[in-house]
Amino acid sequence: PDPLARAAALAERGAAGLVVVTDREPDTLQAERLRSALRPTVGIPVFEITEEAFGTLLGRLGVGERDLVTSPPALPLGVRVRQSLARSPLTTTLTANVLGMWPGNDPELADEVLIVGAHYDHIGRSPDGVLFPGANHNGSGVAALLEMARVWREAGYRPARSVLFVAWGAEELGSAGVAHYLTHPVVPLTRTVGVIALDGVGGGRGYKLLYYGTREHDLPLIQRLEAGAALLDRRAWRRGSTGEGWHAAFNAGGVPTVKLIWDEAERDFYLPTDTVDRIDPDRLASTGETLTLTVAWLAGR
Repeated sequence: PDPLARAAALAERGAAGLVVVTDREPDTLQAERLRSALRPTVGIPVFEITEEAFGTLLGRLGVGERDLVTSPPALPLGVRVRQSLARSPLTTTLTANVLGMWPGNDPELADEVLIVGAHYDHIGRSPDGVLFPGANHNGSGVAALLEMARVWREAGYRPARSVLFVAWGAEELGSAGVAHYLTHPVVPLTRTVGVIALDGVGGGRGYKLLYYGTREHDLPLIQRLEAGAALLDRRAWRRGSTGEGWHAAFNAGGVPTVKLIWDEAERDFYLPTDTVDRIDPDRLASTGETLTLTVAWLAGR
């Protein structure tokens, strides 16, 4: 289960903290991982430790793995654990959403807008100085929308509906940039026909481009993506859920949304190894081609 969901359940039962055994390598553990405010809040600290550290802990307690397997759901160990977490100092900063409107050319449809968005921020450096580059999560999403805009400009393409390209700021800080836009939209949400979110579109450990959307709200976007991927002979697969991310706030407000991400890309999110050299040019190109065709259809008549 999700560690944060597990922690929330344990906190309700009086737990003071949660230690999670992970298969991560020691140098990929981080001092702090910021989560979206769209997820449940947890009032207790959650720490990750490696399997080796867990084995050392059990050895010092005189507990074997067999004891854990045959134990009741809760096994009091009679010990106290003290851990410390280095936190960055509290600071204030200025951030911004970067918006670019591509006006439509149809007098009857130009006042409707389709949003294509990706967040450009990341968690940066941890308190101990480790850099988290965020190349795939989410430099790849911003690169895809910028390249699409460049191709349209060079081709002189004008869709019927308007398209709003958005690079969101402060997404890692509770999707603050999106929250600001929802209260100050440049085009009323009632005239927003859909939202396409790009996140981790430059590669993943899987072999399919995934698109998240529910049939209840998001059918028009899903149908165009399915048709576009099939026409281009690209491997794509629908997931029958909204998926996590900033777009969920639009979906909750009744705006159709779809999220593009490569299969298992999340396994490499928030790691120091998310660097440019690990971006797969072929997968990024496949995403861009599918995206450009789909948006042209959706923004057309």
